Amino acid sequence: MLNILNIFPLVSVCIPVFNGDEFLLEALESVKIQTYSNLEFIISDDQSNDRSIEIIEHFLRENHFPFTLVTNIDRGIGKNWNNCVRHATGKYIKFLFQDDVLFPECISDMVAMAESDDEVGLVYSDRRILMDETNLAHVNWYNANGELNHKWADPLETGIYLGKRILKDRNLFFVKPWNKLGEPSTMLFRKSVFENVGLFDTQLIQFLDLEFSLRVFSKYKFGYIQKQLTGFRLHENQSSCSFSKKKINERSILLRKLSFDLFFQLGWFSKKIILAEYSPAWVLNLIKKRNRV
Repeated sequence: MLNILNIFPLVSVCIPVFNGDEFLLEALESVKIQTYSNLEFIISDDQSNDRSIEIIEHFLRENHFPFTLVTNIDRGIGKNWNNCVRHATGKYIKFLFQDDVLFPECISDMVAMAESDDEVGLVYSDRRILMDETNLAHVNWYNANGELNHKWADPLETGIYLGKRILKDRNLFFVKPWNKLGEPSTMLFRKSVFENVGLFDTQLIQFLDLEFSLRVFSKYKFGYIQKQLTGFRLHENQSSCSFSKKKINERSILLRKLSFDLFFQLGWFSKKIILAEYSPAWVLNLIKKRNRV
């Protein structure tokens, strides 16, 4: 007799929350209308002081999904993401941020691709930008960051690829934006990936998701779906906007980590950028230290 869990494995929809009452209900409702039904909610609240918890509790009472609602005691964006992961019990983790939405086929399409190859560590898709088209700042952001796939030197089509396809791409750090994958709401992760490559690096904010994805690419295949399966919302109060206003320069932290962990897996253009940032002797010394660990 077939086990239905083998056909439709449990997916943990992880929603890190902080003062998200403006769009949170819309995000939750987008999970409710998924065509994939074997889901659990993992919601980690970073000590919100608005109506977020009230909205979440009302939604969960009305809809009867399996859920875990926890408070993130040690505050911070990366720590909140990691708190979600630690409480997830599914085979797959689907992040959904409080401002964003999943379109109905999102989880079904992503799980189908991940299930087709056990070596796939993550699946990501294109996303639709939800924005005010009369807002010049939104339009400028969209022009720089809206359509990401064509930013690769070798654009992708729907399919499964070796992770080194991304690591070796000459445009990885040569063409902006550095993150050409999209936000975590566009991604589905195999839960076992976190046991293998570790959790999100909490010293990062702007490059938090990119750094983690590069670690995944160093060990796994990935799937790409050339279809808009999620909606990423631009608005004035979102955390990504507020963090970008702070002059946090994470570029050096990211390049240092790449030198330490992934230097020989990167393409030549990315290596040149690292060597231009640091002296070759410094990079070689760092690699020697890495080999002694």
